[in-house]
Amino acid sequence: MNPSLRRSPFFLLLLAFVAMAIALPMPAKAQDTGVRATVGANVISLQSGPGLEFSSVGTARLNQTFPVIGRARGSNRVWYKIQLPSGDTAWVSERVVNVDPSPDSVSLPWLGDNLAKTPLVMDCGRVRPILFVGSFAQVIAPQGVILYKEIGIGKKQVGGAPVKAFVEILDGPFCTLLNTYRYQTQWLVVNQSGVTGYMLESLPNGKSPFVKISSDVSAKDFPAVVTPDPASTTPSAADRPANITDADIQAVMDTFDGVQSGKLNEKQAGTKLQNFVGNRSSVTLAWIVRRVPIYDGNTHGWFSFARYQDSTVMNFNLTSELDIHPVQTVLAILFGKYKDPVQILESIGCGGG
Repeated sequence: MNPSLRRSPFFLLLLAFVAMAIALPMPAKAQDTGVRATVGANVISLQSGPGLEFSSVGTARLNQTFPVIGRARGSNRVWYKIQLPSGDTAWVSERVVNVDPSPDSVSLPWLGDNLAKTPLVMDCGRVRPILFVGSFAQVIAPQGVILYKEIGIGKKQVGGAPVKAFVEILDGPFCTLLNTYRYQTQWLVVNQSGVTGYMLESLPNGKSPFVKISSDVSAKDFPAVVTPDPASTTPSAADRPANITDADIQAVMDTFDGVQSGKLNEKQAGTKLQNFVGNRSSVTLAWIVRRVPIYDGNTHGWFSFARYQDSTVMNFNLTSELDIHPVQTVLAILFGKYKDPVQILESIGCGGG
């Protein structure tokens, strides 16, 4: 090579660039787990971490497929870490993707939980869920309802129920945040043919319900479903005492509604709850509060204790604030005196996960 060329500024700059490129570490290629996540919604947000509280790093569209690196629990559901075509990574909620094969079948690694998550609290938005566990509902949507194998968007269908048919509510509500004003609320139900699946309650705006509460059927009108594990403390229809009626549950939820709508002030709500305890019992009130969607006056929204793909269970301490001072504790929740959902959980005797 010409010595004068080797001394030229251009050559020296090129040499420095090549040396720097060689020194830079190459992006680490993630080990292929064989698991793929396919987007089930029209558009989803890709997060920088396993939760809605992390920043968005982009979007993905329906039917796009990504390799899955691992998983973590966060924002009250399982999140998957995916590899993007660029080589970067992002996180997606299990609610908006279909994962194949089953992560458990290949022992997909757990990468550590999101420590910022609120254990057992599921945000259900500003509109109160219509149903409750142990109730029965009649389908009123002309197109009927679809039952899905899993909770979320774009999941596999397993059955349905036509208009005027009935379903029994087994567990829920399970809520998926779509955006600030849109939440998808689903329930685990069984239809009269014995098919169990997750049913949408209404349109995502909480209006135009697909079902209504009904007292025209009872458990004898449905095939028997698998009895829940008696060692589990998960709320279920099976653990409902015979003396707690739908009317009891509805009365408590109506009080929650009255507070949210501004029709009841703290004194009026307290009178209603005190009368309920006087007519029924403090144990009845505590049982209902632990098993229905709760209105939180601090966030002005509803939350659910129902869980999905989370090994945590609700281990109740039955000497909690709710058991000792039931009316005062419920009022504190309804009127926003607890500034953190974890405090609400502790007040009802659940320490979380």
